[in-house]
Order: sequence, then structure tokens, then C-alpha cells
Amino acid sequence: MMCAVRQAAEGHPPVGRAQAKKILSMKDKKTQAQDKRRITTHFITLLPQLLAKYSADVEKVTCLLKAPLHFDLETYSSAGRLEKYLDLLLAQVCGIVEKHTESGVLEACARVACALCHDKYTFSGRADLVVSQLLDSLTDRFSSHLNQLLQVHTHTHTHTHTH
Repeated sequence: MMCAVRQAAEGHPPVGRAQAKKILSMKDKKTQAQDKRRITTHFITLLPQLLAKYSADVEKVTCLLKAPLHFDLETYSSAGRLEKYLDLLLAQVCGIVEKHTESGVLEACARVACALCHDKYTFSGRADLVVSQLLDSLTDRFSSHLNQLLQVHTHTHTHTHTH
């Protein structure tokens, strides 16, 4: 599925089929842009559901997180009804970050976040806010766990020296 998304978005031939390097004609570029928009429109609504369904599967979720990198991301803001899917995608990415420790998954999440936060998009401020809230939450959780461990360590250390 992801190969098809990439092929449509970038105009690459299927794996194993070599294509001579050629400069795309205006017609080819237009067709490629239309294909990218069609793929984007189709997958924007499905991707949050797919991420939710496969969020526990490292391989599948890593692969699915590559999809937005091939989207025409401006579609999120050009059609108002699709902005809710941006929110759903951001929520899924945040949930995946909180759930996983695998570096490939976290890197894929970071790439999606980076793409969505790019200031060329009208929705980038919205994405920035969600990512900032995620980072604040993770920092707070880390600090809380660290403080608990330090208190236990200090208490244990002090307790063993008083006896």
C-alpha cells in the first residue's frame, strides 16, 4: 500500500522496473500532482483509523507514518472539513510517541511532526501547539519519575547510614 502511495505521489516506477531518467513534461507533472492530490484526499481520512488500528505493531505503524510525507499537506487547510483529520492525525502521532520506545517509530513520528509544523502551511501553528503540548507532557512525566526515583534513592541512602 505504501509503495503505491509513494509511486503516485512521486511518480516513481514500481520496484524492479527501471525507468530511464527523464525530465517530466508539463502534462506528466500535472498528472503527478493530480495523483498526489487524489492519494492525499483518499488517505487523509483513513490514516488516523489505520494508525489507531495498527498502533501497537512497530513495523506497520512505522510504514504508515511515512504516508503523510507523500501527501499534499496543504489539502488539510484548503478543505475546511479535512482539518478534523489533521487533529486526528496529530492525536494518533502523540499517542504513538507516548506508547512506543522503538527508535524507528519515534523517528517516523518526528518526521511527520516536522512536516506538519513546517511554517509554509497555514495549520503549522496548530501542529506546533500540539507537538509542544506533547513535549511538555513527556518532560513532566520524565521529571516526575526522576524525582520519585531520587526521593527513593535519597531515602534509602539516608536510611542505611542512620543504622
